[in-house]
Amino acid sequence: MNRATRWAFLLMTTLAATACAGRQSEATTPSPEPAWEETGEGPVFPEWLGLTEAQEPQAVALLDRAKRAAGPLVFAGEGVVRAIASSARRCEADDLTFLEVRFEAVTAAGVQSRREVIAVINDLHALLTPEQRKAVTDYLLDRNERNREQRSAADRGSVTEAQQKMGIDLDLTFGQITKLLFRINRLRGAYEDATDPWIAHYRAAVQDFARADFDLSTLPVAKAPIFRIARDLVLEAYTQLITVFDEGQCEAIGTYLHRKLDERDAEEREATEERAKGEETSPADETDI
Repeated sequence: MNRATRWAFLLMTTLAATACAGRQSEATTPSPEPAWEETGEGPVFPEWLGLTEAQEPQAVALLDRAKRAAGPLVFAGEGVVRAIASSARRCEADDLTFLEVRFEAVTAAGVQSRREVIAVINDLHALLTPEQRKAVTDYLLDRNERNREQRSAADRGSVTEAQQKMGIDLDLTFGQITKLLFRINRLRGAYEDATDPWIAHYRAAVQDFARADFDLSTLPVAKAPIFRIARDLVLEAYTQLITVFDEGQCEAIGTYLHRKLDERDAEEREATEERAKGEETSPADETDI
């Protein structure tokens, strides 16, 4: 649930960022400490988790399972963002069929991956000791609290500052700025109304993770309608915001989004190539005869 609600808000604020820095979401707020770090040799788990040598390869295998399960969902989500970028270039707001089709792919991928992700979390719970489970619960609750404090203290910023961060100048009129700020605040309220009940279920599940009888499949958060919520929020946000801009501004926004997606794809390809080179140069395992 946490990943999906963060992702939904990230998509929703993709366009909102052109007008206002806004309240930072969990998607854009850095964690106090990452749950693991990716290196050329694979994930490195934090010391606070206290994994033993016997547990580490099992934890890596679970992480790989989760990545494989989420792969189709991530791919479908990227399709949504690219569709938004293409529609934004044309200031398209009347016919959102193309976006709706992309969201159908996200829903299908999400349904496909949900069962495996739940199974991975349950298997992780079974792998950990009671002390380690408690450490995971404490870490996640502390991270959420710190993120909430950072959001409360964050400067909402101005339209000009947001554009500077993006590296584009939309040359917005005072009327456009007023409309954007009003609509963004209304969208924030809709986001909170839709997600707050499920975020409460997520926090309850995090607390339950420390229990010996934890089973994510039996908890309300496992049945959260996250893909419907994401679809409704993103489509509403896109429609509300894109209609404020003129053709030149739409072109600038769409170009910016496409450029960011292409840069990320290039970074991922480079990282994949580096990992492949590392595997090729790794010495072969020696077997005593």
